[in-house]
Amino acid sequence: MIEHVLGALPAATDEEMAAFRRATRDLYDLKERAFAAGDAEPIVQSFYAEDAVTVKPDGQSVEGRAAFREMYTRMVKDKTVRIESWKSYVRGNAGWDWTNFHVLPNDPANPGSTFVILFLWTKGERGWVCGGDMFVAGERAVGPAD
Repeated sequence: MIEHVLGALPAATDEEMAAFRRATRDLYDLKERAFAAGDAEPIVQSFYAEDAVTVKPDGQSVEGRAAFREMYTRMVKDKTVRIESWKSYVRGNAGWDWTNFHVLPNDPANPGSTFVILFLWTKGERGWVCGGDMFVAGERAVGPAD
């Protein structure tokens, strides 16, 4: 009989985790700058994989560059964002990162919002790229241990 033992995920080395966090932070910075500039192209071309998928809180999905371009062209017009990573995992060429994604409308009369987004990452020839994400409304409190 084979027994299955549940436990912790295999740990990354300190160097592997540090490199992953730097790379994803660089990509989050790119996304934040693209929103600030109102320019969807850096997000579409450099953040997401060509066949990336996002799943919205209502279960609807957006798939592929053309759909991402259409979605982000509308989204970046009147908002800025701040991305706060709070739980990362990486092993080899795959990783994921839980984040608080703060949306800040440029019009102070409009309330902002925050989502918890799980970004799924893969590392290829050109470096790390987001293969997809899934998000829900809300925010996870981030403390010193995170």
